[in-house]
Amino acid sequence: MEWRILPTSTLLGLRESLSAEIGTMMHGLIWWQNWMYDQIVVLDTSTFQFSLIDVPKQLETEWDESTYKLGETKDEKLCIVDIKDNTLVSWFLASDDDIAFSRWMMYKEFPLNPIVKEFTGFLMEEEGCNARVELVEVIDGFVYLSIFYVKDTQSRELYLSLCLETSEMSELFHDAYRDNVEVHPYVMAWPPSLLPSKVSPRLCVKYSSVFFVHCVHLIYLSVGHCCEKLLTSS
Repeated sequence: MEWRILPTSTLLGLRESLSAEIGTMMHGLIWWQNWMYDQIVVLDTSTFQFSLIDVPKQLETEWDESTYKLGETKDEKLCIVDIKDNTLVSWFLASDDDIAFSRWMMYKEFPLNPIVKEFTGFLMEEEGCNARVELVEVIDGFVYLSIFYVKDTQSRELYLSLCLETSEMSELFHDAYRDNVEVHPYVMAWPPSLLPSKVSPRLCVKYSSVFFVHCVHLIYLSVGHCCEKLLTSS
């Protein structure tokens, strides 16, 4: 196989300020969300063919990098999640034989004020709270969110998982705010000694100064769930 330079007329009009970005791998396709302003660049790894998919109209932007996250629903449909006007909104990609002709369909919306109120005791606009909600990741139908807020003059942070299918929310991590962190949610299979048919959502937080990882996972039981936190260092 040899690399060929396509005619100029077929080259993608990428952003001039584009920096190196790792794509999202799903279903044998690699997705790059910030390569173009209003389209997602998709590479089929089996054919090495590129396609362009329009983003939902509400997510089009001409200046800033997009804030939405790509992921999958529980039934493995491709989905987009974003925060607009203090509301978490989601779309799924209606399947089509040709990925380039697939269309985004509105799925669900979740107002953020009730979520912030439930887990922090404050409304987002409440004076002195300064609550800020950010998307972390979308994995297997779960949206991972971070909430940063101020309580009694102390900065706090918490991380939640939100099931798109059932709307169930779970608190994964709640502690004093630490600057310069990298958060990486993932799903880990249960150890063989436990229930092999279960999976455990986890959240890893990396601190930049000294390497610490908080691995938080939920163990779902018939009577509810419990949360275990493991702290390791090197």
